[in-house]
Amino acid sequence: MIGLALALALLADAPAAPPPAAPAMVHHGPPPPDSVTGDHASLPMTFTAGLPTIAVTIDGKGPFKVGVDTGAMGGVHMTDRLAAALGLTPFGEARASDPSGLNPVAVKLYRLDDFKLGGVEVKGWVSSAAPSRPGKLESLDAIVGIGAFAGYVVTIDYAGARFAIDRGALPPPDGQHVFGYDDVLPVVPLSVEGHSIRAHLDTGNVRFPVIVPAGFAEALAHHAEARSIGQAHTVSNVIDMFAMPVDGAVQVGAASVGANEVGYPSIIDMANIGSLALGRMVVRVDPANKRISLVSLDEVSTAGRR
Repeated sequence: MIGLALALALLADAPAAPPPAAPAMVHHGPPPPDSVTGDHASLPMTFTAGLPTIAVTIDGKGPFKVGVDTGAMGGVHMTDRLAAALGLTPFGEARASDPSGLNPVAVKLYRLDDFKLGGVEVKGWVSSAAPSRPGKLESLDAIVGIGAFAGYVVTIDYAGARFAIDRGALPPPDGQHVFGYDDVLPVVPLSVEGHSIRAHLDTGNVRFPVIVPAGFAEALAHHAEARSIGQAHTVSNVIDMFAMPVDGAVQVGAASVGANEVGYPSIIDMANIGSLALGRMVVRVDPANKRISLVSLDEVSTAGRR
């Protein structure tokens, strides 16, 4: 699991080279980029072990293979391999952790002059080194969060295999397809067997479709049938995981989430909806207004038949 939050806190010790202008401490992530220009980008999207993946150019080089993770704080989290290919020198370090805040690890910080996704260009973006990723995820050059795209709507179209960025905003929340959130990362209302809980929508979670806290899992009908499914790895922790079947639909508003099982425990008192539950979804996020939209392919098809 690479999703959940990658929270960065810039260290106050002086780097070897001048850093970009920023406060000495950033508790929730690196500073925003210097500028984001362009009105629209639309890119084909592939999947790396279930993680949405796009091709980008960085500092005029590439294309590079980048995973899109709504559960990642800040901007770009690159491999040492990519940093070497770009000839980058770190200007400092940060502490990275998952949302539990436990066992933070030190990561290098870099500055990217130019990050280009189709017709949208991000300039002056602080990047961190990415923790190692096992298996198929090792082929990724970097992970990108969506926090820099304030003033845009970011579309992750699982059903159509497209990634898009459009200047604008989502409509006001309606409780059915559009939801507001007050967290740093996108949050939606999740219903499992009639029990409700807030859930991070975390495209970087490719370990299990839906993960819930242990206490929430105990209230579900098949808790006694739970089985071990191995371990999950966050940026800073390893967790023994269990799973069990669920009765009925797993819902976010009017949209049915693709999950007939749930895993547990999540590392905080909140659920987590990952990429494996979103295969028939179009997900849109409006970071500036803190709104998120989920529409299933089934709903689109039904609307088209009316």
